[in-house]
Amino acid sequence: MAICVVPFFALRLDSSDAGNDPSNTSTYRAFNLLSHGFGAGFNGPLLIAVEAPSGPGQAAKLQAVRTALTTTSDVVAVTQPRISPSGKVAVMEAYPDSAPQATATTNLVNRLRDGVFPALQKRLGVAVSIGGFTARSLDF
Repeated sequence: MAICVVPFFALRLDSSDAGNDPSNTSTYRAFNLLSHGFGAGFNGPLLIAVEAPSGPGQAAKLQAVRTALTTTSDVVAVTQPRISPSGKVAVMEAYPDSAPQATATTNLVNRLRDGVFPALQKRLGVAVSIGGFTARSLDF
């Protein structure tokens, strides 16, 4: 009975991506073309939301958040921040080095939430959150 239960501990219950589609579908082919052309993480960018008070220091704080993300291992690219019309929230995308369903991506999201973001909030006084399809799937 114990042998039958062992696989349970290796289950990953997040949502599947197009890499799991049948190999004869266009979604599967497109997923793989993007992965081969731009890197495995291109299919599952992490949406980074930053709540930063508007004012003279806002641009420097947003750049500091972007720098912290770009220097985090397993992050290969981060877009420039886009500021909301209210000026109080900015969003950027971080592209992991690994595919959306990879264990390395799960580890990256956890490392950002547990280590990088709290340190940024303490140092800069900005709230940083992570979302997007990949993070939402991990939360599931």
